[in-house]
Amino acid sequence: MPGLTAVTDEYASDEIAARLEQTRAFLAGKFRTHDQARLLLSPVAELSPLLVEDMRKLAEHRPLALFVDNYEHTAALLEPWLLRLLEGRFGELPMNLVLVVAGQHPLDVNNWGEYAPITQNWHLEPFTQDEIRALLGGRGITDVTVLGSVSRLSGGLPLLVSKLADEVRDSASLADPGRGRGRARGRAARRVPARARRGCAGRSGRAGPGG
Repeated sequence: MPGLTAVTDEYASDEIAARLEQTRAFLAGKFRTHDQARLLLSPVAELSPLLVEDMRKLAEHRPLALFVDNYEHTAALLEPWLLRLLEGRFGELPMNLVLVVAGQHPLDVNNWGEYAPITQNWHLEPFTQDEIRALLGGRGITDVTVLGSVSRLSGGLPLLVSKLADEVRDSASLADPGRGRGRARGRAARRVPARARRGCAGRSGRAGPGG
């Protein structure tokens, strides 16, 4: 074969044999059994049946739910696996399992259409002013200026309300003692969106195929 002659000419046969033995020993150390080799080469195919088996055991004693969040970002990776899971490729799923998928966009009917009869969709409405006040109050935030800022900047979207509340609560400015505390709170409230919006987008939640 072209190129092979050059290699064999450069290395003596005993040196080639020694290198092959080193390679064999290295691989043998990495793959001590066929199961380990399959696990390293095809982790999804090997681990998914074990996940289904564990879910079946758990479902013998209680209803079970599998939650998938941020689906607008994870669908490209997870959707093929989820569809194979529902098709029973990794084993029969328990009948009392509910799959919940949350994201910004509806599920693609081209992929999920056959599950429409057993799918329930929910649209999460924005929080009311009272609900925002209750959430902030539960985290020790009662300042009316902060309440107004969170309400206006979040648009009432639950995830963003929660994120902004965490930012305000954890803000060092809110902990500043002294007469300037009120002004510090105002500054903190104005700074929160710049930090929080990077990780918070308005989303609606939907339940995916399930019981």
